[in-house]
Amino acid sequence: KEKEQLSSYDTVIRIVLLNYKLFKELKQEEKKLDYLVEK
Repeated sequence: KEKEQLSSYDTVIRIVLLNYKLFKELKQEEKKLDYLVEK
């Protein structure tokens, strides 16, 4: 039983990290777009 909980917890962490990474990349893309628009 503990192992199941641990693996589901691990999955949640992976999803959160993945979403965070995607979010950061999106933010960086927005900055690049802003920079291009300013030029």
